[in-house]
Amino acid sequence: MAGVPKDKIRSISSAIDKLDKLPWAEVKKEMIEKGIDSAVADDIGQYVQINGSGISGVLELLRSNSRLATNNDLEAGMNDMDLLRHYLEAFKVSDRVVLIYL
Repeated sequence: MAGVPKDKIRSISSAIDKLDKLPWAEVKKEMIEKGIDSAVADDIGQYVQINGSGISGVLELLRSNSRLATNNDLEAGMNDMDLLRHYLEAFKVSDRVVLIYL
């Protein structure tokens, strides 16, 4: 969905995984060096840099993107995230759980 060719998914995922150690600008530079377009990196960047908005905020952002919201696989994943949100709230632990979206 993000525009990363199948043969580059592993290397791009490896670059994204470095976000806990490197700033986004360095990760984006590595992604471009590995052969993806700057616009694709920027599109990925808007999602992998989400901080502090919780599951509800992430779901809202994902569902507001019509391209993502109409993909059946992504819709299933978003439904799973929504179910997790409900469980966390039901058990009153949502304030103690931090998710990292990579």
